[in-house]
Amino acid sequence: MFFIYLSFFFACQQTPKSEHNLADKIEIKEEDDTIKATAIFWVDKVQRRRNERLQIKTIKAKVFIHENGKVNVLSFIKEQPEDVQRYLKYRLDFFKVTKIMIDSGYIKTGEQYVQLRYIPQKMHLFNP
Repeated sequence: MFFIYLSFFFACQQTPKSEHNLADKIEIKEEDDTIKATAIFWVDKVQRRRNERLQIKTIKAKVFIHENGKVNVLSFIKEQPEDVQRYLKYRLDFFKVTKIMIDSGYIKTGEQYVQLRYIPQKMHLFNP
């Protein structure tokens, strides 16, 4: 029994050669020209029913975060359709960053780039 365990242990170990081949197959791409987001804001509440598929979209935006947690969109990184812009600005009227997130320093106030996540299926309910 000990011999079986010992042979299994040595057979499962990776050799330096196999680790090198694995590193050659994995390619990591980092784009220097992309703007890094400092936070992700979920502007829609996700309430999913069983077996319901939700599509979630992410948009990068330049925003201004006030001391009271209010978020104002200054611009979008990529051009967005007018209805998406209106919907996100409408949802951000009710969205606030919690005080504890600002006080702890996790979210900083002022201008910054963030990701705004929303559910496109909820846009059909939107009538400003």
